[in-house]
Amino acid sequence: MTWDGANLRLYINGVLDKTVATTISAIGTNSDPLRIGNEFDFGFKGQIDEVSLYNRALTDAEIASIFNAGIAGKLKETTTTGTTATVVVVTVTYPTAATRRTQEIPLEEADMPALPAGMTYTGLLYDIATDAMPSGTVSLCYNLPAFASLSSQEFFERRILHLESGTWVDRTSGYNFTAKTICASSPSLSPFAIVDSNLAPTSSLVSVGGRVLTADGRGIRNAAITLTDADGNSRTARTGAFGYYRFDDVPAGESYVLSVRSKQGQFADRVITAIDDLADVDFVASP
Repeated sequence: MTWDGANLRLYINGVLDKTVATTISAIGTNSDPLRIGNEFDFGFKGQIDEVSLYNRALTDAEIASIFNAGIAGKLKETTTTGTTATVVVVTVTYPTAATRRTQEIPLEEADMPALPAGMTYTGLLYDIATDAMPSGTVSLCYNLPAFASLSSQEFFERRILHLESGTWVDRTSGYNFTAKTICASSPSLSPFAIVDSNLAPTSSLVSVGGRVLTADGRGIRNAAITLTDADGNSRTARTGAFGYYRFDDVPAGESYVLSVRSKQGQFADRVITAIDDLADVDFVASP
């Protein structure tokens, strides 16, 4: 519940449920103890978690952010040894192993630069921080049960933006609609915003292509590339003389696994999300 000097607002599950105008002009003070969930002869039967008092009324977006964080709460941190750290709703994978603390700190939209044109906040805005940041690319995957009611198209319109030198940069790298996770790759940590891009796929069918290369950069001919969707349906294409391949008429907005078979090397599978045409899904043989 919030009070801004004129209205009381009741929120249920992060959504404004009712607004009541009041004639209260100020909150009085006395010498009685502050009781939360308890009166003189009545006690709340249950648990109350992360009680907070603010010196102003939180906005609708701020209330939604606290609810959407779920069990992550307002501030969480974990200490891990290795390359991976999970802070309840986000899993951070670092390029090198170390013993480090990783924090997830909710932020306020009002303190952030404007989003790119057409994009809107979803109430999920965090500073991800660590005391042992390595050089290299960091992977972040957010578990987002708050998006369970979204259609697949609405889900794929969400993006992960990273604040870099005062500008929001789209660092989204992949989706898993079934698990409700969205991932990003970033050269550093700092504020991340999960936003509604309002950008639906430009086509219902897209193309996926790239090149298969040896460890020293030469194209591999006749390599078999398999594209598999979330239901296990697969298609196979073969590379041409210079190692190029292409799949046409791929349904947009879905995630796929690409795998390569060739006598000229071993290749790691890749997971992609086909939002628009992809022409640079390349594979390089392990040395």
